[in-house]
Amino acid sequence: MSKDAILQIHDAEEKAREILGNAEKNKLEELENFKRELNSRYDDAISKAKAEKEEILATAEKEAEDRSRPIIDKSNRRREDILSVSQDQFDNLVEDLVERIVK
Repeated sequence: MSKDAILQIHDAEEKAREILGNAEKNKLEELENFKRELNSRYDDAISKAKAEKEEILATAEKEAEDRSRPIIDKSNRRREDILSVSQDQFDNLVEDLVERIVK
């Protein structure tokens, strides 16, 4: 083999090593980019899920409050009615009850 052929082979081997090194570097960069993108999408999905959860929770709380409001209002009115009974009326009711129980 001539010296030129040996140098060409040597140059080709050097270029091949350089290409392989660049390919490895590019592979690692792409892998890091992929990991960053994956983490970003994961974070977005978690954020959207949390926002949806909060929205569902707020809707459920509002619905529960709307459903319970008439019951609470009715209970408050009955409580006020009971509290507004005068002492005389209360005493009369107690007497009536005692008479019924004794009979």
